[in-house]
Amino acid sequence: MGVLPAGDLEVRLERVDGETLRWSWATADEPIFPHPLATLPDDEPSTVRLTSGPDGFTLRHEGVLGRHAFALGLIWDQLLDTAGPYPWVETLRRQAAEATAQAEKTRRLRAEREAERWGGPPPSDRVRGLLSQAQSLARMDRPILDRIDALPAARQREAACWAARRAMRVAGLEGIGWIAEVLAAAEADHPLPPSFTEQGGAPAFHRLLSDPEVPHTTVPLRIDSKPSAYTASPRCSSRPPRSPPC
Repeated sequence: MGVLPAGDLEVRLERVDGETLRWSWATADEPIFPHPLATLPDDEPSTVRLTSGPDGFTLRHEGVLGRHAFALGLIWDQLLDTAGPYPWVETLRRQAAEATAQAEKTRRLRAEREAERWGGPPPSDRVRGLLSQAQSLARMDRPILDRIDALPAARQREAACWAARRAMRVAGLEGIGWIAEVLAAAEADHPLPPSFTEQGGAPAFHRLLSDPEVPHTTVPLRIDSKPSAYTASPRCSSRPPRSPPC
């Protein structure tokens, strides 16, 4: 028995008889790269034969994949001709150290970007999947995002229904018949109409745009950045726009 280290992999040599060894690849017990290899170069073992003759021993490595022949030839040259540590080990360790440093740098930069996007430590993976809504709330009140995430599912639904009704009341939409029906259905935990669940709610949004009962108001804008085509006017309609509203 013998083991040849090869970074995230290792070669296992098992004696079959006096002249035959079985060569097989395996994953190392202690991989050294930040993203360890999981695929073996060859799933099938190969055979190494040592035969004696008048000129000494002859080694034959049988059943080798063609694309591996040259590299394995170099490995055997090293194993048979040179005593001491395997020369490829230090090369792999150096490459692993560089890869680890790069992975840590990438992780740190990603964490900084995430913290900037969320106004603090990133929330749970589930919340990060709700990019547009969750990030909007995080920009307004970062701590409340974590408090909502920690609530049981039933309490989260209650909070969502309360927020939806409150928003419709502030926008003057709570009394619109079909909107009032949907709010009541949501609060009763009943299925919503297909216009709210299909195509990302686009049919309901288009209905909102075309409904003559939907009120129109204007709200003042606070322009904190350089003027643009979207912020040139000091007042905007609060009704959902078909095009840039200002």
